[in-house]
Amino acid sequence: MKLLRAWPIVFLFLDACIDPLPVDIASGPSRLVVDGFITDKPGPYQVKLFYSSPVDNTTLRPLVESGASVWIIDDQNVSEVLAEVLPGVYQTSSSTFKGEVGKSYYVQIKTLSGNEYRSNVQRMEPAGTLDDLYVEFEKDGITQGNADKTLDAFRVYVDAHGNSGESNLFRWRWKGTYEALTFPEKRVINRPVGPPIPNPIPCSGYINNGGALTKIFECNCCSCWPSEFSSSSVVSGNRSSDDYIFNRAHVGTVPVTGMRFYDRFYIEVEQLSVSEGEYEFWRLANIQHESSGNLFQPNAIRVHGNITSVSNPEEEVLGFFSVSAVEKKSMFIEKASIPVPIPALDSTALECISRYPGAAVEKPPFW
Repeated sequence: MKLLRAWPIVFLFLDACIDPLPVDIASGPSRLVVDGFITDKPGPYQVKLFYSSPVDNTTLRPLVESGASVWIIDDQNVSEVLAEVLPGVYQTSSSTFKGEVGKSYYVQIKTLSGNEYRSNVQRMEPAGTLDDLYVEFEKDGITQGNADKTLDAFRVYVDAHGNSGESNLFRWRWKGTYEALTFPEKRVINRPVGPPIPNPIPCSGYINNGGALTKIFECNCCSCWPSEFSSSSVVSGNRSSDDYIFNRAHVGTVPVTGMRFYDRFYIEVEQLSVSEGEYEFWRLANIQHESSGNLFQPNAIRVHGNITSVSNPEEEVLGFFSVSAVEKKSMFIEKASIPVPIPALDSTALECISRYPGAAVEKPPFW
């Protein structure tokens, strides 16, 4: 039996979508994590440099590597310099620099202290075609905490195909967006004796008028549009075969809650071409993620990225520089398609963006 121990946590934010995957590595000092990407879609592309942290670290943000020099270089030795736009976040600036299918790329890094790192060279493979995106309702589809508590859910599936003669190794991920509603006019001040005093947040449009709520204008902080992302990696599963047709590939699950379906739920699925090395990285990382809570799990699976230290070949570096072509498909899951009563809407007396940090305050253009 493998004893539980503190794990350094590596959060990968590839292409703005969050894939939180705890990677089990040997205990010891923090490791540099390189998290970057280039696709065949218009940039900007980013490379993030930060350090792994133990799971019991209470720091909200990881230590970052600032002041580094970062380049993305193609197989024609054309390089793009990335500028540091936030501490530890480096971004392309050229509007003409764009990934191309069939070309190869790698990232090169030099830190302020003089240490040099680089990724393996990877060819950008074709992304294939996403033929269909659809969902199926499942009663009690998700178990929460224990088998006695369940949620209804939608299973998300895709039909897709690759191209004959190509490697056709793919990764699927999704992003969901919904309109959330809060009730800042319901904020109160509790008293030791007597009923609470109405204390509406000013942006709610209500005031306390002699102990009664009076509406004076429309609320401008009651709605927002949170987004959520894949919590695990899904790869195509055809590494050892020549298959390039994928029917009914399960790529995610959307729980049915009152807030998610206050209006409707928008889901966008991406199909990303991946190299052999990246396919293996995500496959093993997902196995590690899914087995992390099992006391009787097998010996630790080593999840290796594609970054090495040029200055010190013995140094262990974490993360991955991803080179992918991308295909996308999206749809709305309508409230009317839920065949059972929807759970009640949470009554939260906060501004919407306080309840859902990071949510968009403007209606998305696709809404």
